[in-house]
Amino acid sequence: MLKLKLKRVGRKNDPQYRAVITPQNNPKKIIEYLGNYNPKLKTGAFKKERIEYWFTQGAQTSDTLWNLLISKCVIKGAKRAVKVLVKKKKEGKK
Repeated sequence: MLKLKLKRVGRKNDPQYRAVITPQNNPKKIIEYLGNYNPKLKTGAFKKERIEYWFTQGAQTSDTLWNLLISKCVIKGAKRAVKVLVKKKKEGKK
């Protein structure tokens, strides 16, 4: 199965993301770059035709990228609830 997701690029404290398509069983192998997004400036550019093509091929998106594509009017639909992972704090030695 193919997965559309965001890959973080950019240096420390300056996040930038690329929308990429990868196989689900090998996420380091990137098939194609589909756009980029800068969260500090709230700007992004996505290849609408290529994203629609990958949807026809059965690709699935991450919840965050799905919501981003809807807000940028690349696709239509309802936004999804994003699952946030909370890290547990380690207790210090006594």
